[in-house]
Amino acid sequence: MKRKIFLVMLGLFLVIGLFGCVSYPNTPLLVKTSDINNNPLNYDQHFISVKGTVTANGTQPSLQLGWYDLADETGTIAILTTPDVPKVGDEFWVSGTVIYATKVVGARTLSIVLQEKERIKMGLNYPLIIGIVVVAAVALIALYFLLIRRKEPVYEPIKKEEYIPERRPSEPYIPEAKVSKKTQETVIEEEGLVEGAPALLIIKSGRKSGATFPLRKKVINMGRDSSNEIVIDDPKSSRQHAKIKLEGDNFVIYDLASSNGTFVNGEKITSVKLNDGDEIKIGDTVFAFKLL
Repeated sequence: MKRKIFLVMLGLFLVIGLFGCVSYPNTPLLVKTSDINNNPLNYDQHFISVKGTVTANGTQPSLQLGWYDLADETGTIAILTTPDVPKVGDEFWVSGTVIYATKVVGARTLSIVLQEKERIKMGLNYPLIIGIVVVAAVALIALYFLLIRRKEPVYEPIKKEEYIPERRPSEPYIPEAKVSKKTQETVIEEEGLVEGAPALLIIKSGRKSGATFPLRKKVINMGRDSSNEIVIDDPKSSRQHAKIKLEGDNFVIYDLASSNGTFVNGEKITSVKLNDGDEIKIGDTVFAFKLL
């Protein structure tokens, strides 16, 4: 679910970025050239914008002026500008003030003109694209770490447990080497431990692939909760998903009424005896059971 949210927000950022890459003059009124030419008094001294294609141009260096004709689908209007005139064929958004007066620029007489204030070429604004992409990338990375990436459990190697026999204060300390095997077996039985590690689980696929878990206890709990002996970093795993229990000389796996089920060799189980080489699947994580 969180990955879907991530993809939707990525698409939203891209759409916003593309729309933000086209710049327009800062004016609310876009006017057709025919409206200005047919009703010049209605637009005299008004600040407007027009858009179209340059069809002619010229300059008057002595007056430090330039002019060009901008045509849309309805007509043409003359625009006064600086000597830096655009090329014929360029497309622009132009904003400025309408001047309803006769002006002579070189050999050309202009009756209705637009005094240019801002000229923006239509098309993509590449610096703006780069800025939007950078901001979007930073925002998405932050979103990834805040919503999707969870703190992964740390798998520490299982250390061999050291048995130190209890003694009364008046009794001399008996080193571990002198403790009888019978005494050790009694303690192992009481604490639910298994002498040595008769079997282990290896993660074949999924997160923490390659991790190994020796089965040193008679009951091994598995699930997403950190209280389990084997913590499964998988969103499809239940908090208390399954357990492996040593019954006699056999290991038996039990499903603990998990949401997505426990599978052994591809079959959904409630409980089953494990054999050497069996595959256990919990969510998207696959374990291999290995007898030693």
